[in-house]
Amino acid sequence: MIRAYLGLGSNLGDRAASLRRACNDIETHELIDIYASSPIYESEPVGLTDNGTTFLNQVIAVDTALPPGDLLMYTSEIEIAHGRRSKGDHRSRSIDIDLLIYGSARIERNDLIVPHPRLTERPFVLVPLLDIAPELRDPVTDQSYRELITSAMVERVIRYSSEHGDD
Repeated sequence: MIRAYLGLGSNLGDRAASLRRACNDIETHELIDIYASSPIYESEPVGLTDNGTTFLNQVIAVDTALPPGDLLMYTSEIEIAHGRRSKGDHRSRSIDIDLLIYGSARIERNDLIVPHPRLTERPFVLVPLLDIAPELRDPVTDQSYRELITSAMVERVIRYSSEHGDD
């Protein structure tokens, strides 16, 4: 089994329920077990072409026997089942699932780059990732992800509480 990390995000509908449903869907695969789930964080949308609301984000660690391409395909099927049109559409979405890290693998293909190419630029991914894997190191640079995060990045995400009322 390989330990992989998936980033989940939602900014449409019942965002917290969308994250829960996606996690349930991920774990229904017989070759995937969720090892750990981060708390949920709220952040402003980045790079959207529509006027979407804030995102709820979460990172999960999974143990899987699926090869990385198959894991990507499976998570893409979940996105489609939740109403996602296309991976590169830059619009609001009920669920977005990114393959962030796949063991110590470094993959550069047309359809898949691992570690995720913008992982170190995204506090909404780094903060929850560090909640569940504080000692994790970048497979490319061998630098600790904790060393890469700044206090300014941490301030851009807020730990979510269901008391906010909309979800």
